[in-house]
Amino acid sequence: MEQILLFIITFLLTYFLYYFFIIRKELVEVTRKNGKKKKTIRKQPDCHKVPVEIAYLMGRYQISFVHISYSSVLYTIAWVGSLVISIVVTIISFIDGFVWQMLTGFVLLLPLTYVAFWLVGLYYQKKGRKNS
Repeated sequence: MEQILLFIITFLLTYFLYYFFIIRKELVEVTRKNGKKKKTIRKQPDCHKVPVEIAYLMGRYQISFVHISYSSVLYTIAWVGSLVISIVVTIISFIDGFVWQMLTGFVLLLPLTYVAFWLVGLYYQKKGRKNS
């Protein structure tokens, strides 16, 4: 029960951090016109300011945001990143010793992240081809 609670708390905390620091910053574009701020929802990614995850998916899997919603990709990345971090934190909580926890965390984090983004890339690649 304690491990499930740790998983849920870690997932929610990391998801909200993703939301506030990545998703909101990416989706809301603030422009100034006549001294007034105007907030608009961004439909396409700004090529110079994309998050690393989006740049990786665009480069590795040739994902185009013509037929795919940019906001759905951002939310999926936040969900997947939070899930990976929560799984790693839950697994390393079973291990005794700080050094072993850190080593195990680093060893688990890279393959899990790679596999998760591989699956996300394949999903959006297939979704982009289906909508074309």
